[in-house]
Amino acid sequence: MDLKNEPEENQAVSENLVVTHRRKVRLYSVDANRVVDIARHVWIGLLKRRSAYLTEKTLERLNIKCTQLDLSTGAPSDGSEIFIRPFPTARIHEILARTEPWHECKLLEKGFTRQSTAALILNCLVEWLTHNKGGTEKRLINYTDWHTRSMQYSEGERLYESEIRDGRGPDWSVEKVLDKMDGLTPHVSCLLADTAPLRDAQLSRAEMWCILRITYRRMKLREYRKHRIIPVTVISAADRRVRIVQGYFDSEEGCVRVRKSPILDFDQGDVGQKIILLLSWCIGDTVGHTKA
Repeated sequence: MDLKNEPEENQAVSENLVVTHRRKVRLYSVDANRVVDIARHVWIGLLKRRSAYLTEKTLERLNIKCTQLDLSTGAPSDGSEIFIRPFPTARIHEILARTEPWHECKLLEKGFTRQSTAALILNCLVEWLTHNKGGTEKRLINYTDWHTRSMQYSEGERLYESEIRDGRGPDWSVEKVLDKMDGLTPHVSCLLADTAPLRDAQLSRAEMWCILRITYRRMKLREYRKHRIIPVTVISAADRRVRIVQGYFDSEEGCVRVRKSPILDFDQGDVGQKIILLLSWCIGDTVGHTKA
């Protein structure tokens, strides 16, 4: 979503929402208070950004620490904790051989815009997760305790409204959210379709917005207040390229920690294998120490 032309009065409202929630959260925990302070700093910084990307200078100013992420293991290159351990791809192959979702989902037809092509890839992931052949086979997602849902209004949908009122459609969208919805697991993932091409060396503003807004809403839910870390995993797609971006707010160090994977190019190599690799992230095991 491009907020570069956001009216000043709307920016003021956005900042006031953060401050107002900060007063409420002060009743919860020291960690939550610190996260709200970090979130407010990042939020204001993102509102001021005109570019679709975050430069090194911007990362430094907003205190966002970025490192690399291994697609096969979920391990960050800085040796810190793993939060998603990808589901075994061999097991996914076995399950998909029974559900045969490819009959219902055509991959990457030509002639679409960047955002619609990205949405096709992400919707294909959802179809492969939830398809059951003839209504008789167990769905892939049902072998885990993950669920799909739409993005909540308070997670980011309301940020679209000013652009829609101004006649400008948002240039990114969250197609689905993946959530265990058990009131215990703070981990949450989302499927992001963006028009800004992915850059190896830079995070996109849309990726950071997703981490910020989903974390912010999660903190407001009573059942997650004992957690000092809310790991947010973004399956980020632009045109025919996809990567994994994972982030969380570090209340102890006063920063946002983000990991990004290499980019998968759907114009090269085995498309089916890339889909299966991404599926392994959609239904991976949630791990790591997240409680205070």
